[in-house]
Amino acid sequence: MDITELSCNHDEEAEEEEKKMIQKYHKFNGCEQSQFPILCQSCFCDNLYLRMVIADYKIECKVRTWFFTVFRWQPSRTERYKKPDICQTYSKLKNRCQVCLLDLEKGLPVQVSDTAFNITTHGKEKHFSATEEDINHKSTILENEKDQLRKLYLEDLRGQNLQRLAASDGLSMEKTKFQVESKHTTVLSLQITLFPDQGFSIGVAAHHGVLDGKMSTMFVKAWAHLCKQHLEETTVLFSLPETLTPSLDRSLIKDTTGLDEQMLNIVRSLKQGKLIGSRSLNSTPASERGDDVVFATLVLSRGDVERLRERVKNESPDPSQLHLSTFVISYAYMWTCLVKARGGDMERSVSFLFVGDFRERLDPPLPATYFGNCMFPAGSYDNTAAEFAGEGGFVAAVEILSGLVRATVLSLQITLFPGQGFSIGVAAHHAVLDGKTSTMFVKAWAHTCKRDNTVVAPLPETLTPSLDRSLIKDTTGLDEQMLKIVRALNDDGRIVGRRRNLSSIPAWERGDDGVFATLVLSRGDVERLRERVENESSSPSELLHLSTLVVAYAYVWTCLVKARGGDMERPVSFLFVADFRERLDPPLPATYFGNCMFPAGCFNSKTAGDFAGEGGFVSAVEILSGLVKGLSSRKIETIAEEFKIGFDCVGVTSHLGSLAGSTRRLKNTFKL
Repeated sequence: MDITELSCNHDEEAEEEEKKMIQKYHKFNGCEQSQFPILCQSCFCDNLYLRMVIADYKIECKVRTWFFTVFRWQPSRTERYKKPDICQTYSKLKNRCQVCLLDLEKGLPVQVSDTAFNITTHGKEKHFSATEEDINHKSTILENEKDQLRKLYLEDLRGQNLQRLAASDGLSMEKTKFQVESKHTTVLSLQITLFPDQGFSIGVAAHHGVLDGKMSTMFVKAWAHLCKQHLEETTVLFSLPETLTPSLDRSLIKDTTGLDEQMLNIVRSLKQGKLIGSRSLNSTPASERGDDVVFATLVLSRGDVERLRERVKNESPDPSQLHLSTFVISYAYMWTCLVKARGGDMERSVSFLFVGDFRERLDPPLPATYFGNCMFPAGSYDNTAAEFAGEGGFVAAVEILSGLVRATVLSLQITLFPGQGFSIGVAAHHAVLDGKTSTMFVKAWAHTCKRDNTVVAPLPETLTPSLDRSLIKDTTGLDEQMLKIVRALNDDGRIVGRRRNLSSIPAWERGDDGVFATLVLSRGDVERLRERVENESSSPSELLHLSTLVVAYAYVWTCLVKARGGDMERPVSFLFVADFRERLDPPLPATYFGNCMFPAGCFNSKTAGDFAGEGGFVSAVEILSGLVKGLSSRKIETIAEEFKIGFDCVGVTSHLGSLAGSTRRLKNTFKL
């Protein structure tokens, strides 16, 4: 006799048993009342009564049509609240947990247990079958077979054995996962969890080899849009709006630099246990969590973020250069808190990163709805825990993240003087462009404003920037030499070269003895100084380059050295920068957008006494004349060496003068 026959023979006995239980546990009003729930081990908790809420006749049983006593409790602080879904009558008859319906005897879920034992009623729907005691007593299923079934379930909870065991009509116990074959894989998997009368939750698993989080979110939004149309309008599905329609045109990507092949070569070479360079559709396995992992929800209100932002403005030496978005503030604060909470060795290496959407950053840019994965990482590596654990750790993290997220190329400030005119202040990021380019922008702006406002005419060729980076032919490895030099720079903590970011080099702090002055040299003054050099110099005048720049800078420099006074044996240095667009091989257009300025100067080879005497002015003219004339014959191989010498002298010289801008607008800065 099999289980099916046994179940049919005992229908009447089961119904009689049901009536007895109803009479035993139900009150006169037909509702069930109890004092304690029937639970399995996982739903139970210690000292349960301390955190339990009891309500009689609160909800209706999911199986029978009567109300029963509901218990509600939270097993631990990290778990959700639990409550029974079935009444105790059904729980006792089937020997099930009231919350998760686990078979309390076999330790199996109810679906697995019922399917394994093939309990049916020959197509006739029944709420209850024979009691478990009768089935276990009269069935032909041996005890060792039940033990084997339980072992099979526990040892392979997520494997194919459970899926085979649970396979039946109308029943699916497959988890949300990717189906990966040799040439096909699941792009997106969704799992919806319904909370009756509370809402629902949608879990999304995306294959990041195919699409990124922006695309999976757009899919959910498109899904919601179609559902909303179906409910509010008609059953006809309208087309999606443009903002929710994915762009599948792969020809939009123009990879002229071979980036695709470079990325593939990098991935193929990865062998860090989990990342195997073989090209396949399998996702990268998730990192294993250690025993010390803690999950927590931290809430930063708008007021918290504003207070942190004010703190950065008060403590940072130059907050105007920072990108103080909510993302930067929140991430920096969280990161420094994690480093401090971790403790341990403060010299250990720590790194943090984030990913950015590069759709609009590519050239040409991609549509915002481009279907794919266009996320690329940005991060700060090779830092130590001590950099973030100290008092200034939070501000340091903000400065690093700000440089990684965004850097302003050009900032303008217009000050209006009513009835007098206006002034334009320009601040340029010299890692991106030089003074010549920023001046060209102001000229282009003025050119556009001068024309009719209703017509936007193209700029003339002399004001149209050239953005073609392929024009630079670096055959000497200058780029790599310059990067090595910058990485090694550390000017008293101001320049940390190993952090490659977009942050500008902080300005020097001005001393209390700094003086701002405007000195005017007329054309007549320059002519008289030029004649003085021709009369006093031992070199023939035709061998000297007596431009306005050379004469004016030499005169101002010697005046500054004399005004400074002090030890005449102290080392002094002065420099200027020159435009190398036309000096490169091949030369660049005069409108090339970038920074093509390189320094030239006299570094630590002279003392203050060389310029403070009677012949100091002429000596300065001769040095500057030689530097300017040498620019035309200067080889590009020497640029990196001169660059390093110039930065090295900053830390050791006691008096440094530098010149910026054009020959008609001189700006002198000096280190006291």
